[in-house]
Amino acid sequence: MRSESKKILVADDSPTISMMVASVLENAGYQVVTAFDGLETLEKVYQTFPDLIVLDILMPKMNGYQVCRLLKHDQQTSFIPIIMLSAKAEQKDKFWGLYTGADSYLTKNKNIAKTLLPEIEKTFARQNAETRTKPLSLPRFNQEELIQRLNNLLDDMLFDSVLINEIQDKSQAISDFTVLNKELFVFLGKVIKFQLGVLYLVEENCGSLVSYLPAQSLTTKRVMAELDKALRGKQLPSPQDLQDFTFNIFPEPSSEASDPGPPEDLLVEEVNIRGAFRGLLLLQRYEKKKFSEEEKNTLKFFLKHASGLLDNAFLYHKTQQLAITDGLTKLYNHRYFQDALEDELNRSRRFRRPLSLIMIDIDHFKHFNDTYGHQQGDIILKELACLLRENVRKIEIVARYGGEEFAIILPETSDAEAAEIAERLRNEVAKKDFTFKKRNGREQITISLGIATFPNDADNQVALIRSADKALYLAKESGRNRVCFLKKPADSN
Repeated sequence: MRSESKKILVADDSPTISMMVASVLENAGYQVVTAFDGLETLEKVYQTFPDLIVLDILMPKMNGYQVCRLLKHDQQTSFIPIIMLSAKAEQKDKFWGLYTGADSYLTKNKNIAKTLLPEIEKTFARQNAETRTKPLSLPRFNQEELIQRLNNLLDDMLFDSVLINEIQDKSQAISDFTVLNKELFVFLGKVIKFQLGVLYLVEENCGSLVSYLPAQSLTTKRVMAELDKALRGKQLPSPQDLQDFTFNIFPEPSSEASDPGPPEDLLVEEVNIRGAFRGLLLLQRYEKKKFSEEEKNTLKFFLKHASGLLDNAFLYHKTQQLAITDGLTKLYNHRYFQDALEDELNRSRRFRRPLSLIMIDIDHFKHFNDTYGHQQGDIILKELACLLRENVRKIEIVARYGGEEFAIILPETSDAEAAEIAERLRNEVAKKDFTFKKRNGREQITISLGIATFPNDADNQVALIRSADKALYLAKESGRNRVCFLKKPADSN
């Protein structure tokens, strides 16, 4: 419905077209204000506070694109609908007009009354549906101030475009999630000063945390404590609740890192990817200077354009992990085990260091499956995998070799050291109360372990696996629930 209270500003450098459009609108019951160049248009906007603007593009002093950008960039005038009415009819002209913020774009023609009035009514109806809040008044600006505002806008737009380009340049690191995050953090540190940056992302039951310490003044424990505080009240699981979690901190915290006390200021922004809440970006500042509104807006803009890269990198990382991960136990799979063993053996040869391999088999597992069923057997496999992972060092590689067999690669580990590790694992398993449904009291689960060491027991990958497998067979033949390893004759004195 048209309302006489609606005021429309018609901006066109042609008096003929301006009068024609004004006549059409006045006959339809609208109040009309006219302007004949870009600067006058802006002055009239702040003076008369119109409800809608019909805006030409080719005008002196400031073109329609610039006027539109400036008004849409200003929160006080961004609510005003703008219909661009121009003789420029190319597709790129329409694209650019809408890109600058116009609500719609019409081409000048003989039937202007038939096309313009329905478009105005449609625009007002859309505006009412969106319930945009209209300010009670607008500030007044002279032409010099308006030109300065335009220059400031152009500077902001140039900064934004540089920011976008810098972020997009990081896409070359998309295949390595950690490297990408490092590069994004280093760049963010160039535009916002902070002493701690934490990015925490969660996808289903997998999580990743990357922390950046420009000042190297915080410990890993402090980083996790700050994340825990930021997670309070947020609908995100903590790292401890995730099945698969990676944590990277760079640069490595100094061993002499001290507690700097509580932060002076804190910035926490939600990371939304594909419309879903997926994580947090946390920045802390320990010097006596608060984060400015400009810095807060910069961080939001940064996240808006970096979220797509983060999503692609996280999905790539997740896909890569799925390709090398056993679906049931979440340990590395047989394929990854073979590749990793080859790499570690090459490294051991190069640096002339020992490498040990432990092969593990669950005792009487076939009988267990026959008695309790395969679903209960899966529980055993998953819980054993978790126990093995929790009881080895970070540099050691735990894999599901196949069925109920597991393998652990121990870089720079002698046979004697491997025997100690294997014995500790055997004891941990023997005393663990697995959570399957037992029939008669406590059913004990035990494992047998075989060890082989490079170069004492084998000098290549195939031979090392064969030797560890022989040692495992020996452990099972000797009564199970024990550790056995092979020695060369020269060592068996």
